[in-house]
Amino acid sequence: GLTPNDIVVKISSRKMLAAILQTIGIAANKLEDLYALLDKRSRLPQEAFEKMLTEQVANENKRKKILELMAVESIKQIGDCLQLSETAKESVDELKRLFKLLDVMGIADFCVFDISVVRGLAYYTGIVYEIYDKASQLRAIGGGGRYDDLLKQFGGPAIPATGFGIGDCVLGILLEEKGLLEKQLPSRQPDYFVAFTDKQFFQKAIEITTKLRRAGLAANFDYKSANLSKQLKQASAQSA
Repeated sequence: GLTPNDIVVKISSRKMLAAILQTIGIAANKLEDLYALLDKRSRLPQEAFEKMLTEQVANENKRKKILELMAVESIKQIGDCLQLSETAKESVDELKRLFKLLDVMGIADFCVFDISVVRGLAYYTGIVYEIYDKASQLRAIGGGGRYDDLLKQFGGPAIPATGFGIGDCVLGILLEEKGLLEKQLPSRQPDYFVAFTDKQFFQKAIEITTKLRRAGLAANFDYKSANLSKQLKQASAQSA
């Protein structure tokens, strides 16, 4: 399959970015327009980006802080060079936990922190990400994130939600270039379902599932850490 030499997943947090921008002095009602500009930053010449930023943010000191923020290359740098609100600190901790779990799953090599990833749509509320080919020859392969307020905005209950989209044409081109595109993929039921008796074994369940998948076996686990009875029902429903 694809390796860390082929693709990269760029990860950030919309909640963290919003909190930091508001600390800088950007009004809440100005954030969406600024997100749209930041989302286009990588596709614009730096001079054009700074000109458009000046049109949106008249205050030179605020612009300077935004440019400094966009130059941050690691999660650690955020805490070192910026004063963070409690909301921003919580978001930074959330990102750190995510990267720790990615490491446990053995896929951290695919992932990098990139504060410029904001996703252009207004409904994102937390962690966001975009997937690119390492050679940067193609547009984004996919992207997504959390949108915990979306259902509520349409009159439904407040339910945590996350999702992503994949550009099947872009992915197909990349797989074909790498000689990885099979004519027909076999449909598979899980070979294994990794159940665990207590939440303290959640991380171990991830590690075992990852090892099984790397061995070419289809394996699942319960990411919600439900009780054992519910996990066994899931395994049965999946014919594992």
